[in-house]
Amino acid sequence: MLEENCHKKLLVLGIGNILCGDDGIGPILAERLLPLYRENKQVDILNGGTIGLGLLYLFENYDHVLFLDAVDVGAQPGTVFKYTLEDLETIRSEKMLSSHQSDPFKLALYAETIGCLPKNVAVLGIQIGAVRPEIGLSESLQSNMVSIEKEIINQMMYILKHA
Repeated sequence: MLEENCHKKLLVLGIGNILCGDDGIGPILAERLLPLYRENKQVDILNGGTIGLGLLYLFENYDHVLFLDAVDVGAQPGTVFKYTLEDLETIRSEKMLSSHQSDPFKLALYAETIGCLPKNVAVLGIQIGAVRPEIGLSESLQSNMVSIEKEIINQMMYILKHA
């Protein structure tokens, strides 16, 4: 749980719609990783769902924000891609990566505008198999959950070590 008036190093924010199949990979991963970091004083992990701009208030309390989000770039389902804000700006001009209201790039732009953008924002985009009106992940993502979680933990550890 978030501690009031506390500045931490890292917020891991899972975003997506759990009612749309693989689009819910971000929140599902956040829920799965939360027990591992519940007692860690440097990290908060939250399920941001599809809240959108309502998440902005969180940013001012962290040095780093790491989004977990579904992407569809035509790769093998379960492949994890790391995007910086600069990457997202370039990609966004070509096509949208995120399929919901909590678009990390938009959130970062708004955070910058109101003066609460953390010094480091990145997105770990997980290649989806299918977005469909259904609760639960596709078999292709379910079968890759262990490797996806390992990659996310490695990225988190890198951020904490080099912060």
